[in-house]
Amino acid sequence: MRKIRRRTIRTRRLDLRPYRLSDFKAWASCILGQRKPRNQFDRKFPKGWKPTRSEFLDIIRRQGKESTEGKYFDWPIFDRKSGVLL
Repeated sequence: MRKIRRRTIRTRRLDLRPYRLSDFKAWASCILGQRKPRNQFDRKFPKGWKPTRSEFLDIIRRQGKESTEGKYFDWPIFDRKSGVLL
């Protein structure tokens, strides 16, 4: 499979791009505000779970490795104006 380089897709209102270390607060807020999983692909978190930087760093590493290997492409969607992870 052909490798695809990392990049950002921008629209007037949104940015689609890989996570960065600076996205930790946006990621943690999104996770903590998440409702119950709605489908089999939504992550399930134990009651009382708190997001950690080390866990987020693991996600970034896995995201980078698997996207460069062509396994999958996980591009979070951010609101351009507020920086909120949607």
